[in-house]
Order: sequence, then C-alpha cells, then structure tokens
Amino acid sequence: MMISKRLQQVGDSLTLALNARVKAMQEAGDEVLNLTAGELDVDTDEGIKQGAINALNLGLTRYTPVPGIPSLRSAIARQVSARTGVSCLADEVMVTVGAKQGCYQAMAGICDLGDEMILPVPYWVSYPEMASLLGIKSVFAQTKAKDDWKITPEIFSQSISEKTKLLVLNSPNNPTGAVYSQEELKALAEIALEKKIFILFDAIYEDFVYSQAVFGDFFALGEEVKSLTIRVGGFSKAWAMTGWRLGYVVADSVLIKAMSKMQAHSTANATSFAQYGALEAFTQGVNFPQKMRQKYEKRLALVLDKVGRIERVNFSSPQGAFYLWLDISALGMKSGEFCEKLLEKEKVALVPGVCFGDDRAVRLSYCVDEKILMEAVDRIEKFIRVSISDR
Repeated sequence: MMISKRLQQVGDSLTLALNARVKAMQEAGDEVLNLTAGELDVDTDEGIKQGAINALNLGLTRYTPVPGIPSLRSAIARQVSARTGVSCLADEVMVTVGAKQGCYQAMAGICDLGDEMILPVPYWVSYPEMASLLGIKSVFAQTKAKDDWKITPEIFSQSISEKTKLLVLNSPNNPTGAVYSQEELKALAEIALEKKIFILFDAIYEDFVYSQAVFGDFFALGEEVKSLTIRVGGFSKAWAMTGWRLGYVVADSVLIKAMSKMQAHSTANATSFAQYGALEAFTQGVNFPQKMRQKYEKRLALVLDKVGRIERVNFSSPQGAFYLWLDISALGMKSGEFCEKLLEKEKVALVPGVCFGDDRAVRLSYCVDEKILMEAVDRIEKFIRVSISDR
C-alpha cells in the first residue's frame, strides 16, 4: 500500500508505544514496574463523572458548537483570567479533543509551509512530529543543565532566522520538570515582541508546581504579550481525565475562529457529555488539583532522596510536572540501550531520552504507587551498580 511521504516522515509516539509494550508484558505474566506513563494513578473525581452521567441522562449527546459549549468556554476564560490577572473572554477560548489537538491546531493556525518554529531541547515527543505533518521546520535549541534545562534569551536569539514564526515553550516541562519564572518569561517575551514571533505556551502541567517555585505565565505579562501567545491547557493531568480527551486553547479571538474552522473539518466538537463533566471541575471538584499536587510533591521528595544515592547518575531537582530527568551519560550507554537492558534484566520501564531529543538521559515518571516506585528505584540502582562492576 502506498503511504504518503508526509506520514512516512513521522515517527511513532514512543512513549505510548512503550506503555503499550509494558502492558502487553504485564498481561503475559511479567511483573514489570512501569514508570513510563504520564497520567495520575487515581480515578477521575466523582463529581466530574456524575456531571457526564447527568448529561447523558438529559440527552445532551448531540453536536455542540465546534469551539465548545458556551458555559465551559466561559468557565475556562474566568479561570485563566483569575490566574493571570489579564482579562480573557469566552470567544478567546476553544475546547479541543485533548491538549495535543490544541497544540497541533495552534501550529497550523500560525505557521505556513516552510516556516520555522523554535523548539527547546529536551522537548515533548509530539512537538516535532506535529511540525513535520504541517510542513514546519523545527529548529532545535539545545538547553543546558546549568540553566535547569530552560531556554535562555541568548539561545532564543541565536535560533531566530527570517523564517521564524513560533516559539514552543512548555512549563512545567515534560520531561525535565523545569518551571519558568515570570522574569525568565519576560526576557523571552521582549525578544518575541521585537521580532514578532508567536509563542505556543503549553501549560498543561500548571497545577503541578512544587516547593518554592512560582509558575510564570506569558498572559500575566499583559495584553501585548497575550496577543502573541497561544495558551494551551487541559483536564488530562490535574483532573486525572486522560481518557476523556479534553483540552483547550486560549488565544486572540481571530485565531480561535480560524482554528475552529480546522477543527470543524477534522474532529468537529469535543465529546458533548465529556464537556459537561469537565464543567463540574470548576464546581464540585475544585480541591482535586491541590490534593494531587500535595500528593505528588511528597512522592517527589521520596524519589529524590532515593535516586540521589545512585552512583554516576546526575539530575536537576524538578520544580513541576511529575517526571525526573536522569542524566546517564557517565554510564557509557545511550538512552535506548539503557532502557532496553533495564527492562530485560530488572523489569523496570523508563522512557529513553532520545524520544525527547537527548540520548544522554532517561525519563522516570513517578505516577505510580509509592511502594512500586521505591521498588523500581531499588532495581534501577541495582542495575546500574552491576553495569558499573561489569565494565
């Protein structure tokens, strides 16, 4: 069968593929400790589920407006306004089939064929593949451990060309857990304003910010920066709703209308009753994200204490999200080899850093039960200790 060149250039989602492989191994009887998935190990809040059930019972199962039901768009606008201090209106909000679709449509809404987008490395696995599908060139901007894996104004400026249209920035970051401060975003925004570069700001992990870190937001820099920013959020992470496939985009109303046209001809509206369930997140489930943040901050402290004892593994303490980015370069193995051997010998699954653009590291997700997490880290330590002694 003939496959389009466009799709031939796109790789599989290795994180999803790894998760599927691990589940298959578990179903076959292998006791694999899976630290690959980026989803909470809890169920969706009961109030949210009841909101969807009520919508089903009321027959709210037909098409909705493509950009979402008005009440949910308004609720999202109010929340973003309250968090950023900048006014957001319902017509500046579009509900999408997951935050992933929001990112994809934002790229499509801003960039034309041959345009360039700047992508800090390490990056979330799907960004460059989305760009490839859309005919956008990804310009990879390598960040450094000494900068906590954040793009600096200098690196940003050096990456700009006449074709640069978009900067993609994810904070808190997947996979490093880095959180940009307001001052750091301001320095980047000044360059974007001068060069008229749009900013895709993926804030899907904004409810997971730990310790003394303060979450910076491009919208909080005022109306001028807001006009260049496409802010993506969703319900998957903070509300344990990965399977619901609900995200949203907040941007200039003109861009929202344009993106709605694309959504109308692809997926149309997000699932009707899922939207009504999500609406309950702003009422009955209001404390859920705070509880999750506290739970995962405690879990992070446990894993940091344990990982800190492992020889020849370096890491920066994450300030947000729920991942740990482990530098394994001192072990003399590439990330794929490390993960394959770890899975084979100790039945622990991590994600190789090559998926995120850096073959010197691996990603550990601590979205698992504490006992499983501690056992997994013990096995990782054993694997590394044996690997060092064998060399």
